[in-house]
Amino acid sequence: MIAIVPEQSALHWERTFGLTSSPLPVRIAPLTISMIWHAKREGDAGLQWLRGLVRDVVEIRMKEMSEKALPIKMRRAQRSTTT
Repeated sequence: MIAIVPEQSALHWERTFGLTSSPLPVRIAPLTISMIWHAKREGDAGLQWLRGLVRDVVEIRMKEMSEKALPIKMRRAQRSTTT
């Protein structure tokens, strides 16, 4: 199977399923994560709380995954300069 996925997903799948990944040979635009909701619900206190919770969890999780990925990124950089 060949797929283009966010780096954090690829790294997780490498560890979890023993898959192999490699960097793309071309640059692509960064991934954008967005939340959308109906304008009528903008002032809904419960949904404001939920959106804040989702945003906080995603930010924390992305930071954790980026920190775990750093050693792998360094190994990839070394591998690409030696081949």
